[in-house]
Order: sequence, then structure tokens, then C-alpha cells
Amino acid sequence: MHDGPVGQGSQLLHFDLRPLNVMISPRGPIVIDWTGACRGDPTVDVAIAWVLMKAGEVPAGRLVGAILGQARSTLVKNFLRAFDLDEVTSWLHDVVTWKVSDPHMSITEQVHMWDVVRKAGGDSAG
Repeated sequence: MHDGPVGQGSQLLHFDLRPLNVMISPRGPIVIDWTGACRGDPTVDVAIAWVLMKAGEVPAGRLVGAILGQARSTLVKNFLRAFDLDEVTSWLHDVVTWKVSDPHMSITEQVHMWDVVRKAGGDSAG
């Protein structure tokens, strides 16, 4: 049994899909680190990826941080275009409630995760 929100479904979920878990090979991108994989609703994986990409801390100086922040926003916006945002947003509260309990998430990342929920209007459960 997985301890995070999985929803109904039998699709394979990665449960930690983010840029650091995608390697570029000569044959194209390869997703690595499947240790948290489980079965469930694929929309949950999209919500987790959204939160992780948007909330992760970027270790950089002010100028580089601003440039990387803009690049991250563009990446997230383009990533989300492929999905039904109403459906994904419906999972945000549960996903963030689960992710903020991860001891590896910093306080700053936790705050940014809740900002994603608030800005997306996905705080209906809390």
C-alpha cells in the first residue's frame, strides 16, 4: 500500500516525476528513479509533478534565480497544457498535504507548495 494519494485507476504512477528524474540520452529522454512507483489515477502523478516543479528550491544567486524561475514557469505552463487542469487541480490539496509531510521538503518548499494550491484554486478540501 502506498502512503500517498493514488486515486482510482490502474495506470503506473512514477510518484516523483520532476526534471531531476529525467535523463537525456542519445535516443531521447529516459525517466529514472522508479522506487516510489505504484498504480493509480495518472492525474495524481501530474499534480505531483506540477507541485514538485513549481515549488522546488533553486540554489542560485539573485539574477540566476530570476532567470531559472522564469524558465521553470515556462516549463510548468507548457507541461500543464497537455492535461485537464480542473481534474489535476482537484488533486492538489491531497498531493500537497501528503508531500509536506516528507522530511526532505524544506519549509520554503512547503510554503511554495501551498502557494500552488492557493493560486490554482485547489484548496477546496481545506
